[in-house]
Amino acid sequence: MENKILIFGHKNPDTDTICSALVKEILNKKNGCEKSKAVRLGNVNKETQYALDYFGVKAPELLEEVEEGRKETVYPMLYSWRNRRDIDGCR
Repeated sequence: MENKILIFGHKNPDTDTICSALVKEILNKKNGCEKSKAVRLGNVNKETQYALDYFGVKAPELLEEVEEGRKETVYPMLYSWRNRRDIDGCR
């Protein structure tokens, strides 16, 4: 995932987090940002998997760790202030 702009939400992703990241990746690519990639920080729950299956969409790749010194792009629409500690190490 080198040189990618990673799009993700909180650590325990639910349907809105997963789908928002997927849509933001599509939108970015349509606007010429081919480096965008939706990822998730945790396991997909049953509700989210049902929605993904229903629409025939694969879950984003699981990002298990962030390399030290890597700069990530975090989109405010996916950022939850109550979950700030989940992504503080990604800056």
